[in-house]
Amino acid sequence: MCGIAGIWRLDGAPVSPERVRRMAAAMHHRGPDDEGYVALDPIGGRPPVPLGGPHTAPDARGWPLPYAPPAADLDPQDHALVIGQVRLSIIDLSPGGHQPLCNEDGQVWVTFGGEIFNYVELRTELAARGYRFRSACDTEVLVHGYAEWGEGLFSRLNGMWGLAIWDGRRRRLVCARDRLGVKPFYYRYDGAEFAFASELRGLNSLGGAATPDRAAIGRLIAEGRVDTGQGTFFEGIQSLPPAHYGVVGEGALALTRYWDIQPVPASAPDPNRVAEALRELLTDSVRLRLRSDVRVGTCLSGGIDSSSIVALGTRLLGGPMDAYSVAYDEGPEFDERVHMRAVCEATGARHHLVMPRGEALLDELMAVAQAQEEPTAGPGVYSQWQVMRLAGANGAKVLLDGQGADELFGGYFAFYFPLRMRDLMARGEIASAVALARAALRRGHSPLEVAARTAEPWIPGTLFRSGRRWLGAGDWGHVLTPELRAANRPESEAWSEAWSAASPASPASALQQPPRFASHLTTRQYEDLKWLLLPSLLRYEDRNSMAFSIEARVPFLDYRLVELAFALPPEVKLDHGVTKRVLREAMAGIVPASILARTDKRGFETPVVRWLLARHSGWLKETLLGGRAVERGFLNRRAVGRLLERQLARPRGPGHEVWRLVSLELWLRAFFRAGGG
Repeated sequence: MCGIAGIWRLDGAPVSPERVRRMAAAMHHRGPDDEGYVALDPIGGRPPVPLGGPHTAPDARGWPLPYAPPAADLDPQDHALVIGQVRLSIIDLSPGGHQPLCNEDGQVWVTFGGEIFNYVELRTELAARGYRFRSACDTEVLVHGYAEWGEGLFSRLNGMWGLAIWDGRRRRLVCARDRLGVKPFYYRYDGAEFAFASELRGLNSLGGAATPDRAAIGRLIAEGRVDTGQGTFFEGIQSLPPAHYGVVGEGALALTRYWDIQPVPASAPDPNRVAEALRELLTDSVRLRLRSDVRVGTCLSGGIDSSSIVALGTRLLGGPMDAYSVAYDEGPEFDERVHMRAVCEATGARHHLVMPRGEALLDELMAVAQAQEEPTAGPGVYSQWQVMRLAGANGAKVLLDGQGADELFGGYFAFYFPLRMRDLMARGEIASAVALARAALRRGHSPLEVAARTAEPWIPGTLFRSGRRWLGAGDWGHVLTPELRAANRPESEAWSEAWSAASPASPASALQQPPRFASHLTTRQYEDLKWLLLPSLLRYEDRNSMAFSIEARVPFLDYRLVELAFALPPEVKLDHGVTKRVLREAMAGIVPASILARTDKRGFETPVVRWLLARHSGWLKETLLGGRAVERGFLNRRAVGRLLERQLARPRGPGHEVWRLVSLELWLRAFFRAGGG
């Protein structure tokens, strides 16, 4: 795992290596073990110049490899492209893993952040084709794989990555991101200069006045959305979409999609061995993600997903894993210790538990805001940050996590039961639909809610939104200023917009409308996986883990598992009120039965908003009513005041609206000066 950065002046103007060093310094936490750069000449063909930096590992300098920096750095003045990397050493801890790394003839260079989990198999295949390897790191398969397959390399990789490859023969820069967007890749392109980085702070370090994106702020407050399409919360900075590569050259940037989930799978699994197929694939995914030259630990919440990872990892390693968790003494809804203990007793995992009490809450929330770089939609990010801080203090460098299973196997009952109801009714399976409705009632959903949400497609949008307000779901956008409120469109329109044309600031793109699936449930799962839920959760995990120099790996997002999940019929996911049925069956005999029987799904629940309302009401009023979001004209001060009054009157109620306002305000304070500068 690493942080990458680079600048290419397409007009041929020289790039000072110090600019890229400044970008890398802003991301030092992503790679504290080593640092490297190379200056390249895209036009004149001058030889590449490897360079070091203030944190280059001493034994990397002068190492007998062509990509190693010299003992004393040169000062190239006429190279228009400089790429760099800060390294978190995970595989091949020797200087052989130093980056940027090149192939034998120096025509292909790569700077890469992530891991290629099938690098052993790719290395064997490439060696059989005559390629010679000089290191044991996974990065080297990228330069040889690109030399062999070109952009076809990306569809052969099983891993997580954000990378840039310099193709010296074709004089172009090829940038790529993994299929699900586990790892980030941001860029800024104005036609003359292309700059990229693993984090937004890397690009913002280049100077110039950063500007908040008003449309992104409107979506955050009105819809709870924090990730849409290629945009970010910073105007002028784009995110390379997952499953895409971009080619920079000849004064243009063109994006191409290299993978997607197909509505009609190439091969359907045998219905008699679905659970067995899932168990085999998940086991192999965990096996690949245990490849490391440092110790691998895991996150543990006590739910089915993380418990499956702990149990499988323990079996594959033949010994206990370190498992990291968070819990709170604030009531049973915030405390899953009984389930965590059951998993640890069954697997022998060494349990590490943090129990925050909020003594330094305000400072911690600012630290979370700085780590995240963009606002967040819910307070669960705080719990995850606590887990990563605990693991970092224990010396962990690699953690497994259960992210993605809910989107793949139907874990969000409240989101998914109306869609499953529609599918059942459309197929005439009325008895099954009634059984599912009864399950929803047992889980606390009212009869009116069950009926309205099932019939939503046939209810006029304005009437449905009025009903939401009447039921207490609220009009989240009421705190926006009239200008932002008028510009904000209903949620469904924003979803489709994310997949229509690229924004005016974006390059020509292969972005397209999503495929049509045979069921409402599968369609919603695709939307959740692609842009509604998973992208924000992956951003939270990447920033929280990398803030403490930890690589987070997500076995459920192995692309083979994703393709399998979307080839499964809906009834093996959500069946008569039982979520993730096929995963429960697959893990029988591996995960404790008490965990598999759970129906009280929880995320990283946290009492943060409760603490804010009960302990820091004065700070809340001062921060939100006189803050930068009001000062810049994003929020209506009176409407915010009314919201706070309602929330303070019931501090134990739901508080996501308050959280979004706090998150927005802390983000503005962390990344923008007062007074609109």
